[in-house]
Amino acid sequence: MNLTVGGAAANQFGHIAVTGLATFDGILNVKLSGGFVPTIGQTFRAMTFGSRSGMFALISDQDPGDGVTYAAIYNSTDVTLSVIAG
Repeated sequence: MNLTVGGAAANQFGHIAVTGLATFDGILNVKLSGGFVPTIGQTFRAMTFGSRSGMFALISDQDPGDGVTYAAIYNSTDVTLSVIAG
């Protein structure tokens, strides 16, 4: 899955809505756009779903050197990307 983040507002980053089961595996690629650099602690709700199975095997930071990296927080109906120290 590819996720582009261009700002903190909900309309400035990608989001996928799945009405049923979302099965996670593989790589989540996070790419910044428009010069945006997130700060530690910011979150981005990347996907909503009815239910889920699995987790991403890897979160790939496509913008190394910006001082941050990411962690996925899995909830019962969504996955949120959290910005953590790089």
